[in-house]
Amino acid sequence: MTEFKDTLSKLKDNEDYTEKTQMLTFLLRLLQNNKKTKVDLQFLSEFIFEEMVKLITYIEKTEDYKLKDKLFNYEDNLIGLLTYLAAQKYNIKEDQLEIAKNLIEIVNSQQILETEINNMFNLSVVNKHDIVKVIDLVKSITDEYQRGKLYVALLHFNKKLNIFTEAAKNEVTEYIRIELERYLKHKNSLSGDEINNIEIIADICRYFFSDKIADLLNEILQLKYNNIRFYAIETLIINNKQIESKIVLEMAKDLTYAELTYSMLKKYNKQNLFPKEYTNSEYLAKSDMVHWLTYPTELGKIPDEIELIGNTKVKNDIYFIFKYKSNSNTLSDDLKNEWLIGWSSNNGDTFSNFDKYSLFEQKSIDKTIKFIKKKLLK
Repeated sequence: MTEFKDTLSKLKDNEDYTEKTQMLTFLLRLLQNNKKTKVDLQFLSEFIFEEMVKLITYIEKTEDYKLKDKLFNYEDNLIGLLTYLAAQKYNIKEDQLEIAKNLIEIVNSQQILETEINNMFNLSVVNKHDIVKVIDLVKSITDEYQRGKLYVALLHFNKKLNIFTEAAKNEVTEYIRIELERYLKHKNSLSGDEINNIEIIADICRYFFSDKIADLLNEILQLKYNNIRFYAIETLIINNKQIESKIVLEMAKDLTYAELTYSMLKKYNKQNLFPKEYTNSEYLAKSDMVHWLTYPTELGKIPDEIELIGNTKVKNDIYFIFKYKSNSNTLSDDLKNEWLIGWSSNNGDTFSNFDKYSLFEQKSIDKTIKFIKKKLLK
């Protein structure tokens, strides 16, 4: 219980709402899944409502929607804790309930687009006027991150797109065409949020395809954003369009996307498009390792250095073992710029515990690999 209180106390002083949300998510799951966890309910109550009051002020003065979205996620967790508190039969005072009600109303008033999108996907049939209503709302928004909520929703609810009438689908297809043309008009000065939106659009175009969109995707392939190219290539292949060999070559040369691209092409029996000189197992394993390390939950970037230590067989799979260095902020100070261990196997088992290579290094490479296998690859 003391550790629980200490964690909540530290959260009060933390201004990083991504970290706050992650920690609160963990604590909430702990409370929900472990009924024996003992908590000072009064302390929990004080924490919830102090944070709610701060959140109300913060949301009202924040203009950037990306930051607001982080605050909304934190609000969702605070409501989860409040629900837990109520389930414990804790006496929540009327003024506290008023604070919670006020916060919920403020968040709902800010999430107008999300509400309209959810309402649309709750329909049994989405007609043309239903999607036009949502699109018109998106058009009135200037914040690119917020506009992207429609693309995120179309991707998230892709299995429900069968509820769209043909006219509704055509409306989305036309809107996507217009949006891609808008982005391409200033293709040399795209913002980070615009690049993210184009990446999602390139993916959802598979569901809203036309010859004009195919032309626009081919134009997008000329941009040097391989995160966008990856989905644009897949969408074009799904719709039986040709891909320039030079584009695939550039993807193959990019360690971050080489293995992903090869696997995607193989999925559609198009692996012959991938340059043979980049299909060796070591290179693809290294690529998979690098891509895995770029996840925000890992390094959040490509490693500064990466080298193959060697490979070993575990059961029926070959594991390629790497050492890498990084100064990523996700690493503790004692791990920054130190050789760390990671591995990638033929079956896609790619991982790293961020173990120091120096703690496993033996007198020879063979002995080092055997020791790593014994201790880490069980």
